[in-house]
Amino acid sequence: MGTYALRRVIQMIPLLFVISLLIFMLTALQPGDPVDQLVFGNSNITSEDIARLKAAYGLDQAWYTRYFFWLKQALTGNFGYSQDFGIPAWDFVFQQRLPNTLLLTVPALVISTLIAVPLGIFSAVRQYSALDYVLTFFAFVAVSAPVFWVGALALYFFAVFLPQATGGWCRCHRGPGQSRAAGRRQLVGGGTRQTEVPAAAADDPDAARDRRDAALYARQHA
Repeated sequence: MGTYALRRVIQMIPLLFVISLLIFMLTALQPGDPVDQLVFGNSNITSEDIARLKAAYGLDQAWYTRYFFWLKQALTGNFGYSQDFGIPAWDFVFQQRLPNTLLLTVPALVISTLIAVPLGIFSAVRQYSALDYVLTFFAFVAVSAPVFWVGALALYFFAVFLPQATGGWCRCHRGPGQSRAAGRRQLVGGGTRQTEVPAAAADDPDAARDRRDAALYARQHA
């Protein structure tokens, strides 16, 4: 198992390289660049200023030269600086956005696993039974329902009929004089209850059927 996992991780390296290369190339070849967006509508800037800015950001070089420079910086942990948010991209992604993402996806994964594994195994053991047909039917219905639609219905239902079940709104920003770490602790500690409904709406509706198929395959090839 460890050898298989290691082999899959090694196979991911050239795939990530090709994907990043294609995305960088397509982005670089499209009309305009970050400097054009930065100076758009500024009538006081001259063509010499634009050329100087492009030289400072390396935009006057070929796209493949810029790609390998970016790749070298990315491998050392330097993901650049966000012009929109005024902070390093690493801080924006891993300190501001990633905690909220994990706060939603980890409970969704736990809920999906706790529900899907026993139902999928039971459905495989009782194959072609009434319960198997019922679970398969609801799995297809859940897969066909868009997540954003299910989330909107869940938000409406719990906000109107069961507001006490969600504990109110989650405070996801820092207060005056509050450190970033304290704000994150408040988010994780106080936001757990508020993420129950979004996590339930975001879980994988096809997980039970996947576990059923896996269990059937294991039974047939045991």
